[in-house]
Amino acid sequence: MTQTPKADPERAQALRLLAQDLWRAGDLAGAAERMRAAITCAPQAQILRLHLGQVLQQLGDIDGATRSYFLAVMKARAKGLWLDEQSIAPEIYPQVLDAMRFVESHRDEVLLALLEPLEARFGKSELVRVRGALEIYLGIDLRRPASALQKPLFMYVPGLRETPFLDSRDFAFTEQALDLQKQICLEAETALQQHAELVAFLQAPAGEDLSAYLAQSDPNASEAASWNAYFFYRHGRAFPVHLAACPNTAELLRNMPRVEITDHAPEICFSVLSPGAHILPHSGVSNSRIVVHLPLILPAQCVLKVAGIERAWQRQELLIFDDTFEHEAWNRSHSERVILLMDTWHPDLRASERIALAELVVEIGRFNRG
Repeated sequence: MTQTPKADPERAQALRLLAQDLWRAGDLAGAAERMRAAITCAPQAQILRLHLGQVLQQLGDIDGATRSYFLAVMKARAKGLWLDEQSIAPEIYPQVLDAMRFVESHRDEVLLALLEPLEARFGKSELVRVRGALEIYLGIDLRRPASALQKPLFMYVPGLRETPFLDSRDFAFTEQALDLQKQICLEAETALQQHAELVAFLQAPAGEDLSAYLAQSDPNASEAASWNAYFFYRHGRAFPVHLAACPNTAELLRNMPRVEITDHAPEICFSVLSPGAHILPHSGVSNSRIVVHLPLILPAQCVLKVAGIERAWQRQELLIFDDTFEHEAWNRSHSERVILLMDTWHPDLRASERIALAELVVEIGRFNRG
């Protein structure tokens, strides 16, 4: 695992001064190298990213300058700075304004350029929907889902079937999932009985209140609602010990088309919802991704509601839905509800589109992180 470099403000200042000397002397490449090193030592000093953007702009590195300016502005705004004239120090106001204008002029150009190698690889006609998704993300294309209840938080891919629930017969892994349901249920029961490593499914940023996402619907309950998970994959990272402990689950996961995006997907787990818990209405990130529920431990009065349509989990049935439609779930019973929660690609997507979308999401993430 990569460790975050330790902040070193004194070294950052020394490197900044050296970078400025090189900059004045006309050694732009040397100045950029020292500025990057200074940022590593002082990652919260957005003025350094602003200066790096200026150097890269002079070098003609439009991509690098746009990324550096963009990250400087976004990180400053996250701290309540650079929001308006009053929140920008007067001595850097012209530089910040220039950076904002530069990003506005070049961000679309940089991100659209990400499609060029993909279109060269697969052909433009193969990736029409992918280009549409990126242009919608950038605000160039104003298409939106037909239903007001479909609210992708990140990326909307046009041209896919827009339906809250999908037919399990459209997914080749359905038969195997149902054949292995009893064995997988036993694996889940064993994991829970052995007090397996459960973690909260919802990971809130420091200080954020989870009450906007999870509630206790039973006023007589003695404990707060919880939504816990025994992860097999999270943010794209596998949990080998958990996979080894649940071989039937692992076999199913090997044979299904998982959404594999570095640092993002898949997200697969035994999902454990406590008695009385209510997962409040929310929407997923992209309609390219479909959520699959294999029911395992099912007390009565457990319901999933998607786009206003309620479905109860049933034995020998997969619940498959597009989570960009607003959805919520309840466990109104007095015992835990457990499902195997999985994600897979939308069945309308071609293999080339899946690959292109995965690579595009990774590159957008890299751009946003600078």
